[in-house]
Amino acid sequence: MRKLREIQQFIQKHRVVVYFLCLQEKEDIEGISVGAILSDYQRDRVENVCKRLNLQPLAYLWQRNQEDLLREMIASSVQAMIIKVAALGLDPDKHLGKTLDEMEPYLLELSKKYGVHVCGEGGEYETLTLDCPLFKKKIVVDSSEVVTHSADAFAPVAYLRFRELHLEDKVTPVPDNYKTSNYIHNS
Repeated sequence: MRKLREIQQFIQKHRVVVYFLCLQEKEDIEGISVGAILSDYQRDRVENVCKRLNLQPLAYLWQRNQEDLLREMIASSVQAMIIKVAALGLDPDKHLGKTLDEMEPYLLELSKKYGVHVCGEGGEYETLTLDCPLFKKKIVVDSSEVVTHSADAFAPVAYLRFRELHLEDKVTPVPDNYKTSNYIHNS
């Protein structure tokens, strides 16, 4: 029993490493991509895991201009929905469930007014990508509810709890020979 508890504690403490070790066993993985733009913590954490597992860390978005990046994601048909808010000016009842293309003008305004990171890099919001050119199917949210974590008058913290989701075929599927480009990284 003591040994089982020690194993569980090890897995909990090193769950990211254990997860990637399991993936490596199943898939032919050579690298891990991180979406960090400014967070040294996120980038360092992924780099440390990669080093331990002899994988290549990829940080294509590192220190990119956030306004440019937001516009490029929208122009590249990345359909991401805001699923958590935690910043001055972001109202759970108004903004949860909106897509980045719907929110772009408002996020730019919040950036100018309050210094909000337009890509949410400071934890202002979190997103879920519902569709993008690389997805074979898109995610459809059928039912969700708003969960309030902190009802602060100035900067409430709330998130969407999904009750029901499903995958849906795309009108135009991704071709089998579709190659990714470095458009976002090299532009």
